[in-house]
Amino acid sequence: MTDQLSRRQIREYQLYSRTSGKHVQVTGRRISATAEDGNKFAKLIVETDTFGSRVRIKGAESEKYICMNKRGKLIGK
Repeated sequence: MTDQLSRRQIREYQLYSRTSGKHVQVTGRRISATAEDGNKFAKLIVETDTFGSRVRIKGAESEKYICMNKRGKLIGK
């Protein structure tokens, strides 16, 4: 899907963690790599802007973006 005005691309993915052997999930403010394949919280929406070179990732179910807090820990916001 592409927004013609801003050239934004939006796609849905699952991120796999080789460390845990599971998929990354966003459940509210919590980010973890404990989801099974196909879990509704493991579906992530990746938005990219071609002009600003920005990438945003959010949980499709929780609608929370993956962010970092002041300590560098991943949180959903």
